Amino acid sequence: MLDGKSMATEQAVHDALAGPLDFGPYYGNNLSALWDRLSTDVERPVELVWVDSEVSRELLGDEVYGKIAKVLSDVMERDAPRPSGHRFVVRFAWRLDNTWPVEPVLGGGWPGADPRRGVRAPPGRGVKPAKHPQACRHATPGTGRMERSARPTEVVPVTSPFASPNRPGVPPRLPTPPTGWPIGSYATYEEAQRAVDHLATEDFTVQDVMIVGVDLMLVERITGKLTWSRVLMTGAASGAWFGLFVGLLLTLFSPEPGVTIGPVLTGLITGVFFGLVFAAVGYGSAKGKRDFQSASQLVANRYDVLCDPKSAEKGRDLLARLAMRPVNPSS
Repeated sequence: MLDGKSMATEQAVHDALAGPLDFGPYYGNNLSALWDRLSTDVERPVELVWVDSEVSRELLGDEVYGKIAKVLSDVMERDAPRPSGHRFVVRFAWRLDNTWPVEPVLGGGWPGADPRRGVRAPPGRGVKPAKHPQACRHATPGTGRMERSARPTEVVPVTSPFASPNRPGVPPRLPTPPTGWPIGSYATYEEAQRAVDHLATEDFTVQDVMIVGVDLMLVERITGKLTWSRVLMTGAASGAWFGLFVGLLLTLFSPEPGVTIGPVLTGLITGVFFGLVFAAVGYGSAKGKRDFQSASQLVANRYDVLCDPKSAEKGRDLLARLAMRPVNPSS
C-alpha cells in the first residue's frame, strides 16, 4: 500500500515500491527500471493500493504522477489476459478519514462510500468480484512486507486512472499498440466482423471495441503468367486510355468550334506507342525473373476482438450467445 501523503518526489515513490516488492540492491530508480521489475521480476499475484492518489498528484505534479501511473497501469493491462492469481493489480483511491484498511473494498463496484471502512474511490474506477477465490498479496502497514491472504473475491480494476488524449471513437494520430481485454478470438476476419456487427445490433458501445490481427502475414496470390503478347497488350491498352484522355483535353483548347478528331487520334496513337515501349522495356529488363502477375494481401493468423475493460464482461456474454447460434451465410 502506497501512502500518497508521504511521497512528494519521484524518488520517494521508487523507495516506497522497492522495499515491499523486493526490487533488490541494483534497482535503477527510474521508470524503465520500474517497468522491468514489475513486468518480469516481481512474483504474482500482487495487489497495489495507492492511497491518497490525488494528494500524490498535487505533490508530484501532473507530469511525474502521470508517468508513474501509466507504468503501473500498463503492467496491469499487460497481465489482464493472464489467469486469475497471476496478475498485477493497482488501485488508485483516497481516504475520507485517518484510517485505511489493509484489505481493499470488495464488492461489485465503488458505491461512492463504504460505511464500514470509510473509503471512497474516484468516480469511474471500480472493482468487480471474481468468480473463483484466489490468494492475493497485500502490504502490511509499518512492516514493509508483502503477505498473502485468501479472499473469496478478486479485485480487478475496470478502467484506467487517467484519460486518453484521443477523443472517443477517433483513431489515434500516431501508431499506438492496441489496448483492452479480449472478448473473442476468430480464425478469419469475416468471423470477427460478424462478431462486431452482432455487438452493434445489440446496442453495444462499439466505440470501445477494436479488431486486432495477430501474427500478420503478407500473402501474394498469383493471378496469371506473363508473356510478351500479354505484356504488350496490357501496355497498349493502358497507353491508349491515357492518350485518349490527353486528346480530349486538347480539343477543349482547340480554336476550332466543336470536337475535332485530330487531337483525339494524335493522343490515342501517341499513348499506344509509348505504352508499348514502356511495357516492352520494363518486361525485357526483368530478363524472365518475374514472369507472372500477382496480388498482395495482408492476412493475420487470427483476429482478436478487444474491448474496453469497463464493458468487457457484457461483450463476452453477447459474443457467447452469438457462438451458440448457427452460422447464417446470408448474414
